[in-house]
Amino acid sequence: SPQPPSHPPPPSPSSRIRHGSSRGKVATMSEDAVRMSATTQKPQLTAEQDSSQDILGLPPYIFMGAVVLMGILTFVVPLGYWFWRQSNLRKEYVPKDPPNVKNFVHDVVHRASKSGALQNSRLARA
Repeated sequence: SPQPPSHPPPPSPSSRIRHGSSRGKVATMSEDAVRMSATTQKPQLTAEQDSSQDILGLPPYIFMGAVVLMGILTFVVPLGYWFWRQSNLRKEYVPKDPPNVKNFVHDVVHRASKSGALQNSRLARA
């Protein structure tokens, strides 16, 4: 006749504890001690991972690279834009079609005399 599966004897009540991650299973003290010692040990840091040298959580060389990049973006880019703008402002403006200035002065004087501004100016007194 088939025999029921045999189970190991339960641990004594003094060595049984409940662990939240064991999902209701009973763990012995020695299993739990191994699990706890494996998860709570401080990781060993090498000389390259020395966190006391970090600046704002970054290694010094990455932090300095960010400072240099921000310096370039803050000072060099606006300076380059200013040089480009100054060179454009110093170029002579030459329109594609020459402006018609033949009757420009006569048109301005005619409009000024029509509005009465010419009579109030120094030109009318001279």
